[in-house]
Amino acid sequence: MKLVAFLNLIRWKNLLLIIYVQLLLKFIVFSTFHIETHLTSIQFILLLVSILFITASGYIINDLSDIEADLVNKPRKVIITKHISIEKAQNLYFWFNSFGVILGVILSLNIKKPSYAFIFIGTSLLLYFYSKKYKSKPLIGNIIVSLLVALSILILYIFDIHKISQENNQQLIIEVIFTLTFFAFILNIIREIIKDIEDVNGDYKLKMRTLPILIGKTRTKLIISIFYL
Repeated sequence: MKLVAFLNLIRWKNLLLIIYVQLLLKFIVFSTFHIETHLTSIQFILLLVSILFITASGYIINDLSDIEADLVNKPRKVIITKHISIEKAQNLYFWFNSFGVILGVILSLNIKKPSYAFIFIGTSLLLYFYSKKYKSKPLIGNIIVSLLVALSILILYIFDIHKISQENNQQLIIEVIFTLTFFAFILNIIREIIKDIEDVNGDYKLKMRTLPILIGKTRTKLIISIFYL
């Protein structure tokens, strides 16, 4: 298994962006504004690593589900079957997903919030069912994956910020996080719909019912324009 192929499979650039945003919020924004937080540095690392492994597993299962479509839409960029075998990709998905969920559960128990474990379990299940079922549905798949991208930002608010505090700085940063989360959600919906337009040939061949196939490229571009505004 080539290192470059593996890094492209787990979308290393996207993972670096998650690391950047999380570190920026935790160690620069929160510190600068003296925000009252709950997580220790070790607990924060557990949260971040869990997010990264679950996200990477989502990319792997997505590529496993898209092999036939990718051979039509972007044959030169296909990783699974050309550089990494299906069996190896399935094993990577299993171990990455399991490790990410286990770390999330351990963290939830460690901070005495066992119900938070369902965030990691639910995210893992949503990524699986998105790849297997919902990505072929018009807008539903786009919304699901965009919500999960937004959650990668919002999760720091859920786990780390003291929500009862009424200090102005605290409220300001909470508003910033929610604004950033909303922006990430909308931006990713745009990105996902554009990808559906680019992949329309392969998706049509597999009888998927994405938005461009259902209503046509012109109407889909109009919807993208609305999201841009």
